Amino acid sequence: MTAIYRREPGVRVRELPAWEAVMAYTPSAPALHWLNTTAWFVLELCEGRTERQVAAEYCESVGCADENKASATVSACLRSLEEKGILYREEGESE
Repeated sequence: MTAIYRREPGVRVRELPAWEAVMAYTPSAPALHWLNTTAWFVLELCEGRTERQVAAEYCESVGCADENKASATVSACLRSLEEKGILYREEGESE
């Protein structure tokens, strides 16, 4: 079994294109969270995917030259989104 990521139920996301950011509201622990474009992109990529799948898609999409750096960026984003209550991990099927 491999952990997959999902958006917490009820989380609302509002795009702020002029500021190249998003605000996410977490109703379970009422708070507004400012997400930069990287965190926003990772959030959009993660639904039902493993960390490795998200990192691969991220790297392919942004054309990264260093897969280790991209993997570290995705890992940090996922941890931050999880700590904020925007995402959660659940046990999923093997990759």
